[in-house]
Amino acid sequence: MSFFKKIIYLIKKPNFIFIISDSFLSSDIILRFFKENNKVRKIIDNSFPLFIHKNEKLILNINFNDFKKNRGYKFLLKSDFSPVVLLNYYGKDLFDEEYKEILEKIFNISEVLKKEGILILNYDEKLIKKIKSKTNAFILTCGENEESDFRITDINKENNGINFKINYKGDIIPFWIKGIITEKDLYDILLSIAFLTIKKVNLVEASQFLKEIVFK
Repeated sequence: MSFFKKIIYLIKKPNFIFIISDSFLSSDIILRFFKENNKVRKIIDNSFPLFIHKNEKLILNINFNDFKKNRGYKFLLKSDFSPVVLLNYYGKDLFDEEYKEILEKIFNISEVLKKEGILILNYDEKLIKKIKSKTNAFILTCGENEESDFRITDINKENNGINFKINYKGDIIPFWIKGIITEKDLYDILLSIAFLTIKKVNLVEASQFLKEIVFK
């Protein structure tokens, strides 16, 4: 990002939704939900727009190859008073050196978040659990882990989709998802659901919304 753009972003103060995942599923769900009111815009290929509205919400979907290059993301996080970061790390096949490199960069990102920031994490990955002691941000965790804030249970795969339940603050809500869903996709969907709740969308509304989508 150029110096000129940095000045514009400091003045306009957009609200960033960082999605660190090799999938675009979370960003597509969030964009689709808010599309009707033009409340959110998605940034493609790190091409940061020059013309932005004051306090506009911008979705930045970062895959791990770009994330490792660290293209000024720390600046954007520091310039945003209350950024939201969704992190679906799913790196079981990574070699040790790559694992350590990504771990270090994730820690660097989490450390710069202010206490007003929000981290939404895939809590079934050992790597992610180490972040809790590295950030001042508010954290929401998702996964099958019993300690997760959004705990997914009763997963049932079918030919035309998948259904499951989410337990959040004692409420247990069923979800039905149509289409071809991988295990990694399921975490992206779960993180998206957690994001919707911080935007005052209850789980019943989120379930009805996702039920109308056919994932391909």
